Amino acid sequence: MFLALAYGLHVAEGYLCKSLKTDGDPFDIYVQHKLGKREWNACKSLWWRGFSIPSDDYEFHPGKLSTGNDDPIQGVDSIFDMDIPHSLQPWIRAKLPQSEIQDIDPKLSPPEGLYGIFECLKIYDYDSTGAITDFSYSANPARVAADLFLIEGRRSKDRMDWGAWAEWRDFLDIQKLCDYSQIPKFIG
Repeated sequence: MFLALAYGLHVAEGYLCKSLKTDGDPFDIYVQHKLGKREWNACKSLWWRGFSIPSDDYEFHPGKLSTGNDDPIQGVDSIFDMDIPHSLQPWIRAKLPQSEIQDIDPKLSPPEGLYGIFECLKIYDYDSTGAITDFSYSANPARVAADLFLIEGRRSKDRMDWGAWAEWRDFLDIQKLCDYSQIPKFIG
């Protein structure tokens, strides 16, 4: 299974791993999606087939290193309680909108279509000597490049010009980035 390496703010769907239909009338359907690799920051909003899911109806697990089954952040989920903790793998469990699931049987047809907006990977920040100063969410291209080079590429810190890198990072931090959320969809 391919796991996403995503930096910054993204729409992500992930992979449907499990679904559960509860007993009773009305019944509920819960789904579990694996999202990517390493620790992500947050789920900003979530939808299923275009219908918004309130934050009370989902639980985001960021993918931190779990301390065990009872870990309140990355432990065993209360709905999928036969599962194990998934260290370094962000995932989300969601209850699907009641108004939209009456004709759904998850055993016959998987309830695909869950997607959300996520603040993705948490990454290291460094000072002008290459010492780690922070581990947090960032979309700064300089921090992303350092992560790709050092963490994913497994290159030595000695190969970086940390003074120039810090100047580049600081320059990018003061730039105003374009807000593409207001561009109309040209459908016609």
